[in-house]
Amino acid sequence: MTNRNKTEVYIYGSKYTISGAESEEYMHKLSLYVDKKMREFSEVNNALSSGMISVLASINIADDYFKTLGKLQNITENQNTKAELIEKEYKQKIEELTLEIQKFKSDAVIMEEAMTSQTNDLEVLKYEYEKKEKSLKDQIELLMVEADYKDEAIANQLEELSNEHTQNREELKEQIFKLKDDNAAKEQTIADLTKKFEQLESEYKEMEELYQEEYNRIKNEKTSL
Repeated sequence: MTNRNKTEVYIYGSKYTISGAESEEYMHKLSLYVDKKMREFSEVNNALSSGMISVLASINIADDYFKTLGKLQNITENQNTKAELIEKEYKQKIEELTLEIQKFKSDAVIMEEAMTSQTNDLEVLKYEYEKKEKSLKDQIELLMVEADYKDEAIANQLEELSNEHTQNREELKEQIFKLKDDNAAKEQTIADLTKKFEQLESEYKEMEELYQEEYNRIKNEKTSL
């Protein structure tokens, strides 16, 4: 059972004993407020009776109460409207970030597939180069064995094959180096996309935290009111 405090107060020259769960300090504060209102009406018209002054003070206090209540209701409605706008903006921002993250993931998959294709092309080119190099070496060795028994035309053919082999080898090397450079550039692009993805995820988390903090602050303000 709640303890009730009894406090003696003076209102407009009369002594009253007030009983309530509130502190003595609080009840004195209430009595002083009522006393002040009654004396204001007494100073305006000293011909008023105590009963009339009490009624007028009560009406004035009720007026203050309802005006204050109206202001609190307006503040609450404004806070609710503000909270709804903030929530709508945050949801829109989160949706935009989500779409951007999804697009990044899609781009990353496409880039990965492109790199896989380039790697396969490089392997095929390398295989063709090794196969052609072996074929040319076999032809050169065969011609070198027969060189002692053939005329100058065979020797010239051997030289042409050797030059062709050298040229083809250089061309293949250039293609391989070009593919490697392309792969290096794509790897850098993926690294940049990964960094952007991490940054977007970080912003997404910050927006969620800011939204939660603002929501809790508004909720606390409404609770305190």
